[in-house]
Amino acid sequence: MGRSLLHNLDVVTRALCALERCSEDGAFVIFTHEPSGKFVQFAGGAGHPLLLDLPSQVLSEDEWERAIEFFRRFGVDVSEYEGTDRPAGGPAGHVSFNVEFDSVNLAAQTALDVLQTIFELPPDCELTVEES
Repeated sequence: MGRSLLHNLDVVTRALCALERCSEDGAFVIFTHEPSGKFVQFAGGAGHPLLLDLPSQVLSEDEWERAIEFFRRFGVDVSEYEGTDRPAGGPAGHVSFNVEFDSVNLAAQTALDVLQTIFELPPDCELTVEES
């Protein structure tokens, strides 16, 4: 692992730890690669699991296919998505890929995996963090 990948893992882990402790309703954190506009977001808070939410409207056709494959390994029922175009012309409007995490470390690694696997961003890409 390069230094930048470790830096990203640290940044994401710290933000998710803060989210996990947050007592506000509707708390969230968004990790964005500004040059591409690609992002992964989480909701959560004290007493709630971390919820990774990837809205499909932001996905290209290729990203849509990669997302179906990626989220299948988390037990997400992707059968309703398979063989469809991304939601603009596919399933009823707004579709999001969601996974709940009880582990901050697993959630942080998965966030980086989404950016690298679905969006094909480099592991050392610069991320901005938006927190509620």
